Amino acid sequence: MEFPRQHRIYILLLAVLFLLGSLVTPVGLSEPAWHMLLVAMAAGLLWMSELLPMGITSLVVIFILSVLDILPLREGLALIFHPVSAIVFAGFCLAASLQKYGLDRRLSLSLILRMGKGASRTVLGMMVATALLSMIISNSASTAIMVAMAMGLLKTAGAVPGQSQLGRVLLLGIPFAANIGGMGTPVGTPGNAITLALLSDLAGIELSFLAWMAYAVPIVALLIPLAWRVLLMVYPPEERGLDLEQCRQELQKLGPMGPGEKKVAVIVLFITLLWAGEPFLAQVPDWTATVALLAVIILATPGLGVLTWKEIHQHTGWHIFLLVGGGLALGTGLVKTGAVSLVVGQVTPYLTRLPYTLVLGMVSLLTATAILFFCTISGTATTFVPLALGLALAMDWPPALFALAAGLSSSFAFLLPANSAPNALAYGAGYFRPVEMFKAGALLMAVGVAVIVLTAALWWPVLHAIL
Repeated sequence: MEFPRQHRIYILLLAVLFLLGSLVTPVGLSEPAWHMLLVAMAAGLLWMSELLPMGITSLVVIFILSVLDILPLREGLALIFHPVSAIVFAGFCLAASLQKYGLDRRLSLSLILRMGKGASRTVLGMMVATALLSMIISNSASTAIMVAMAMGLLKTAGAVPGQSQLGRVLLLGIPFAANIGGMGTPVGTPGNAITLALLSDLAGIELSFLAWMAYAVPIVALLIPLAWRVLLMVYPPEERGLDLEQCRQELQKLGPMGPGEKKVAVIVLFITLLWAGEPFLAQVPDWTATVALLAVIILATPGLGVLTWKEIHQHTGWHIFLLVGGGLALGTGLVKTGAVSLVVGQVTPYLTRLPYTLVLGMVSLLTATAILFFCTISGTATTFVPLALGLALAMDWPPALFALAAGLSSSFAFLLPANSAPNALAYGAGYFRPVEMFKAGALLMAVGVAVIVLTAALWWPVLHAIL
């Protein structure tokens, strides 16, 4: 089998890591900690290169940690369906129910039509609709829906791929909004679920569904209009209105809400109220995960729900559970062997005199930049959230805020088409080049880090004192 040149480079790097682990152990570093750091670097290389499927890489991590006697196999395998995985599973099922009956499409079309006919307002409407969808269904699914709508709008406007500024802005705005919107809820993207799980396992801090939204939704609310303004500034669209008649016709074709749509709407509202009502209801351990399992049971119960097991199976990304398990195993091993303490100990002397909001901004920027190499939100969160937590604990700073900064910043996948599935889907439409995404994305990433710092300085401390 012939490997591409890029893969051969990664294989060589993996071989170097294996030799280092076999031949040397740095002075002042225990053997388990050294091996753990090498496993973490190897996992990062595999996640970046996709030499192996991402789920299989996670299994490799669990296997190696068991062989090295760092994490017992029983504990490693249990992490694959950690309570947070129930939240991810419920997200897949809720998304499947919305898509099955077209409720996601109805909501998107209604919002776009309410935003008006101007080109810039239509772009904003598409971005807002994408972000809202991405809070409850996968980023990829929301992007696929909105790209299909955008293509129809651009066709009626006579926009030429590669030439139309309107097409460029619209097709960049959709994946940007999907990545931003996914930050808003624990089910928005697996990176959020991984952050919640690591925060619970490594720092003993539990964040409810509503608490996550209280921290994250203000960032989404700020970033969507800012992303829109950045795109309009970098690529001013042609001054012409878009004919929304096609959207209006599609909404009319959907007709009034049917029984299935109404049932889905009631179930989604009921589950959302349960998640949001945690502070006011009887305290139950792992409330968010418990409600998530209830959601799956309701959705799949014949007569009561709206999904068959076959439909759930088809719409569930099972590899995500492996990815969550591998990420948690990696984080647990890094803490258990003292590897995180070692890395943090090397940098803390340089940070002691800096205000924690500045350091938090540095964590955000480092995490956001790392997406260039990891090309996956989940892999980036898995690597940087434990480091952010270790840094916060060592410096006696609020660990939840640092975990959130790293976890949310892992969604700043704005630079290249390969950085996330929404980027790749939008790039396939042919309306922008990678360098054009990088130009707008680099500016938006800087804005995103600034928003994280601003929110962490003004809003998060208030929440941290209350929650």
